[in-house]
Amino acid sequence: MEFKTFVFYFLSTILVYASLRVVTLRNPVHAALHLVLAFSARVAFGCCCKLNFSLLP
Repeated sequence: MEFKTFVFYFLSTILVYASLRVVTLRNPVHAALHLVLAFSARVAFGCCCKLNFSLLP
């Protein structure tokens, strides 16, 4: 397995886990922390796939 494939699966797993925890947790502070983790994983996922996040066309 290539390193890029491993990173893809690793970040995908973190993103799915954090997203499920945001919905299922009762403590809003812990849910917010998992939401930050989900956003961070999404940004890292986008950087791994070389997505452009700029708003300019």
